[in-house]
Amino acid sequence: MLELYQTPLSETPIPFIDNTVEKSLVALVNRILAVKRKHIDADVTEPEQEIDRIIYDLYELTSAEIEIVEKASTRRFARIEAAKEDGL
Repeated sequence: MLELYQTPLSETPIPFIDNTVEKSLVALVNRILAVKRKHIDADVTEPEQEIDRIIYDLYELTSAEIEIVEKASTRRFARIEAAKEDGL
């Protein structure tokens, strides 16, 4: 088996998610999908941010770690939007 990453996927920590957290995540995703079905360009920032907060809590990220993740996400989404504008 070929490993393409320094740390194998099997060593990646996956937190336990209890039923309450799972139900919250499912409800948020369903809310996003329902809104997007009505208006594809609708702003779903609020439920997306709530999902982010739940995931940050699951992984027990510090505020410094959250800042790193959010900066990286902002840069990535900016590149995606630029590519869309360029018709790629």
